[in-house]
Amino acid sequence: KYTSFYNMFAWYWKVTSIDLSNYNSGFISPLILLSGSDMPNGCSYMFYQTRELKTIIGLENIDFKDNNMNCSYMFAVSGIEQFTFTDNFVAFSDSTTNKYAYYNGYINLSYMLQGTNITSIDFTPFKKVDKLGNYLSGICKNCAYLTQANLDGIRVPYYNSTVYLTEAFYGTALETIEIPEFDIYEVRTTVNLYMSSTFRGCSKLRNVIFNTNINSINSFYYAFASCSSLTDITNLESMTFDSCDIRYGFYNCSKLTTITLKQLLKVSYLSYLCYGCTSLVNFNILKDSTCYYSNSTTSFLCDYAFYNCSAIESIDLSKIIMSNTSISYDSTFYKCSSLNQIIMPNYKAGTSVSYKATFQYSGLTFVPDIWSDENITKVYNEKVFWYCNNLTRAEYDIYKIYAKCTMIDALFDGTNLTYVSGFAYPETRCTTTNTNVTGYNGSMRFLNSPLKEIGLIDFTNFYSQSSLPSSMPTTLTTASFVPNSIGINQAQEDITAIVGIINLMTNLNKASLLSLIDGLVDITDLETPFSFPLSDTHKAKLTDEEMAVATLKGWTI
Repeated sequence: KYTSFYNMFAWYWKVTSIDLSNYNSGFISPLILLSGSDMPNGCSYMFYQTRELKTIIGLENIDFKDNNMNCSYMFAVSGIEQFTFTDNFVAFSDSTTNKYAYYNGYINLSYMLQGTNITSIDFTPFKKVDKLGNYLSGICKNCAYLTQANLDGIRVPYYNSTVYLTEAFYGTALETIEIPEFDIYEVRTTVNLYMSSTFRGCSKLRNVIFNTNINSINSFYYAFASCSSLTDITNLESMTFDSCDIRYGFYNCSKLTTITLKQLLKVSYLSYLCYGCTSLVNFNILKDSTCYYSNSTTSFLCDYAFYNCSAIESIDLSKIIMSNTSISYDSTFYKCSSLNQIIMPNYKAGTSVSYKATFQYSGLTFVPDIWSDENITKVYNEKVFWYCNNLTRAEYDIYKIYAKCTMIDALFDGTNLTYVSGFAYPETRCTTTNTNVTGYNGSMRFLNSPLKEIGLIDFTNFYSQSSLPSSMPTTLTTASFVPNSIGINQAQEDITAIVGIINLMTNLNKASLLSLIDGLVDITDLETPFSFPLSDTHKAKLTDEEMAVATLKGWTI
């Protein structure tokens, strides 16, 4: 009365029909197929890769009944078009008579029907099967014709209250599905759900309903990725994301307009979470949350999290506390063309942050506060606001952040900035290990921007002419030159460098030159006057009285 069908008909590609109605091989009928410790493989891979198989006769004569029944990959990549769980698929344990017997009762259905042509699946017969919830991973993966799934009947195992639906409906044709209120034992009050790639690639899926006895999601990697028709997820906000990877969770859900998350507890990534959600207008986190990646040598990644979320206008991440001390925002809000309000997460003391193309092509009209958090001690900036076409004015005082910077390159390239104020350079120069950008250390760089006004800028910390904007305007209406205490010789050298650039701008008109002189700060209290060495070409545009204004402020023209 013991046997195994493991791999029995596997790879019989041309077989179209199998008749098991007379199969007993001398055993007592119905045959009791035990896997357990004696037959650990059971009927796994039994009909695997029987691609032409359409008919199986007599399967109901085999009693798939055991304390540990393994049916994984049983029909995977076979040609069957319909399958119904019947009473012969029942584990030994019956919790209606002994609720603690479930320790010896489960059926492993992992990838059982993967790649078949079935159109529906019903788990109702498993009302009596304990621990079934642990072994549903990939059961209908790539069943391209599956349009109906009834999950009622799935029971939650006693020992860990967890249901694994990893890849369960990956690539199916489901349009709507309900994740039911799972049947649980008296001793359990919570249900945990694993959802990595559960509905990935379900391009026809429109609606998903979660019922309320699911307390937490412990895995969400690619859960709804490429569900391009998905418009509604009901009760998602009732569950906590606990210690899980949520990367790509809503990747390319291009019709989803609202995402509301209850709480994030030690989620390990935010990368690509809402990538390509072009219809998203509301993103909400309801309770204080934490993000944490256990590998302390690796940055916590928020890269591409809201990439091309072109409809969203406001994103508030203020309920998140970043528990890691290295954070990366590579292209996080790239092409968020409607974005005009952003509140960043909170950080631990000593945090290093990398902003790389973070807001590139976004709709920002202002420079957001992304540097001043006192817990941020090191900042990498590269192409942060590239081609933010709505960005015309920069009025944010970032004087204090330059001591934190390890790199500033192409910060405002391609914007429509016409006014910059409040930008100053402290004594500590920016440093970088990137030898390719040495000439731009500490530079603001406004390439391809129609900059006309420069507010309070401490030019004394420019390295050389190569550090200056490579495309200076032909008209300057305001500029201020403020020597600091880095040393008279160095200060004079840097002032000479910036004036050297101005001297190359031979088309500057008299009004521009007067604005430059008017913007010079009064330094008469300094022991040593500073030289402002305008070229003869520029001086010829000014009268002695006009140049005397600079002299009265302590400058030598």
